[in-house]
Order: sequence, then structure tokens, then C-alpha cells
Amino acid sequence: MRLYHGTSLSASQSIISSGKILHDIIRTYDESSLFPTTNGLVYLSDNVGYAIYVANKEAIFRKEDFLSVFEVEVEEAELLPDFDELDYVHRIKHAEAAHFNYSDSLDKAQSCCVARSLILQTDIKRQLILPSNMNREHPLRPMTRELIMLRDKGDHQGAVKMLHGQVWKMFDKPQAQ
Repeated sequence: MRLYHGTSLSASQSIISSGKILHDIIRTYDESSLFPTTNGLVYLSDNVGYAIYVANKEAIFRKEDFLSVFEVEVEEAELLPDFDELDYVHRIKHAEAAHFNYSDSLDKAQSCCVARSLILQTDIKRQLILPSNMNREHPLRPMTRELIMLRDKGDHQGAVKMLHGQVWKMFDKPQAQ
């Protein structure tokens, strides 16, 4: 299934250099945060606008002018509900959401997760870099803002159309020798 992972530019550079979106990391929103994220998971969305929203939040938190979105392919059987987002945003506690599957989570919270690291070229297919809302002078900043607004409406197709023509960095599988 095609999904998206959003983060800051500096975090994306670490992902590219390590070759992985790690599932076991020091979290920006750790246990000291008002809304901590569960470690051991990689958070994903089927809505590229939602991934841009998350990436923009992370870029602002890190005071960065650019954000990054990765397009990934993950088997549906591996996907889990995002209980954190269901709880914090929609007030659905884990016990109440225990019957949710990843599809329910995507429908309700626009997010799901996978309990493993994602590998460059195998799972991670391509990357897009856009200006964050901190980057007030960049000519593409209004597009970033509009994509985030489309996230509010759950308009994935509108976001995809807006991104048509943007240059994505491709991570092709190495050729067998």
C-alpha cells in the first residue's frame, strides 16, 4: 500500500544516510510531552497533505526552513492503527479502539503505523522537499500552506493534483549484477 511519512529536512537527511526510517528512536514528543508518541512505530498516512502537516510541525519544532515527505510501500498485513492519534485528536481511548484496524485508523485519524523500520529502496520509494511555514520568503510556501489546508478536508486527491509536476527524488532498487 502506498503511504507517506513526513518529517523535518534534518531528520530526512539522517534517514537517507542511515538508509532507514527507524522505528526505535528518541522521539520529539517523548514521555515528557503533553502528547507523547509511542516508540517502536513508524507513523504513516495515506494522505500526502497529512504527511506534509506532520512534517511542517516537525520542521517548525526544529526551527527548520524545509520539510520532507517520503512515499513508502508497506504490506497492508503489517499496518496497525495509530492509537496515539485516535486518543489525542479524537478522544478514542485504546480500550475503545481495540477493535480498530489500520483502515479504520486511516478513515478516522488519517494515520496508521508499522512496527518496524522502513528500508530505503525497498520500502522507501521517493522523497519530496518543500518549504516549511517558517520559510516565509520561499515561492512554494503558499503551496505548503494550501496542502496543509487540504489535509483538514481529507482531500488526498486535491493534494496529489497540487503536487503534480513537483520533483521527487527517486530511490530506485540497485540493479543486480
